[in-house]
Amino acid sequence: MGQSADDQRPLAKIHIRLPDEPGIPAHESLWAESMGTSLYRLCNIPCVAYGYAYGDIVRCIEREGRLNVVALVRHGGNLTLRLYFAAGSRDSDIRPVLDRLVSMGCGYERGTAHLVAIDVPFAATISLSQIAEYLNSLPDDLLEAWEFGKHPGDERKEWGGIVAHWEKGES
Repeated sequence: MGQSADDQRPLAKIHIRLPDEPGIPAHESLWAESMGTSLYRLCNIPCVAYGYAYGDIVRCIEREGRLNVVALVRHGGNLTLRLYFAAGSRDSDIRPVLDRLVSMGCGYERGTAHLVAIDVPFAATISLSQIAEYLNSLPDDLLEAWEFGKHPGDERKEWGGIVAHWEKGES
């Protein structure tokens, strides 16, 4: 078990079931802070699961020794983006992009060397359209595509959210 950076409360590993598709793992595991009565606040940025973001409150039940998410209870207000960097891109090319997003008020976690999940806080210092404009301005041989993992409209959707994907240059 980990600990919350905010107040050193213990963290639990929770699991979000993913669609049964080739090449996709069965679940994504994230650290979450216990809020009591089967409720947990996500403390990671989801890299694969759609419809979730850092700070969301989820309900979990224990099955087979694992805490499994069964419902999204409350949106935390953040959005999740996923960046798909080109296979040939080097860390020295990717790092300035991530540093620029951090300067805009975003956070990030790397899922793989070329997949990065971005947390866009509700109180980001720059608008989502400005972030999108920046991402779309990057060369295709660096950033192949980006998508929403949790879209601004997800708080009005059923559990699981929507799948929104933009190839570079689309609006």
